[in-house]
Amino acid sequence: MDLSALQLSEDAAYFWFDESGKLIFEGTDTTVAATLSSNYRLEVMSLVDGFYDIDELNIEVQYNWLDKVYPNPVHSIMNVHYVIEQGSNAYLMIADAYGLTSNNYIVSANSGSTQIDMTNYVPGIYNLILIVDGLAQDAFSISVQ
Repeated sequence: MDLSALQLSEDAAYFWFDESGKLIFEGTDTTVAATLSSNYRLEVMSLVDGFYDIDELNIEVQYNWLDKVYPNPVHSIMNVHYVIEQGSNAYLMIADAYGLTSNNYIVSANSGSTQIDMTNYVPGIYNLILIVDGLAQDAFSISVQ
C-alpha cells in the first residue's frame, strides 16, 4: 500500500508513524505491507515557520469484494465477478432500492464468477450485495432496463 503526502510549497519535514506510535518513515512517500487493517499518522512540520500539522489515515484491508459487474444497465444476463479470500459460505443478494424485496443467489467461494438472469426484474435501481459468512462485504448499484 502506498502512503503519500502532498508536498508543501515550502520546506517541510514529514514523519510517518504506525498505530503503536513508532516512526516508520521520514519523507512524503512510502510503501507499507497492508495485510491487516491499520492506522497511520502523518506529522508535517514546516521548516520555515515551524507550523505543525497531524493527519490520520485508516487503512481497511478488504478480503472479499465485487470485482466486475456488467453490463450495467442490464437487460437480461448480468455477469458478476467477485473475489473471496476469507470465508466459505457466500451469496449474492439483489435488493430493490428500498430494501423491501430481495433475492439471494448462492455462489461458490472458489469460482470467482457467476451469471444472473435479470429478465424477471422490474426496471429500476437495485443493490447487488456480496454476503460472506453472514456479513455484507461489498455492494454495487445496478440498473435494470
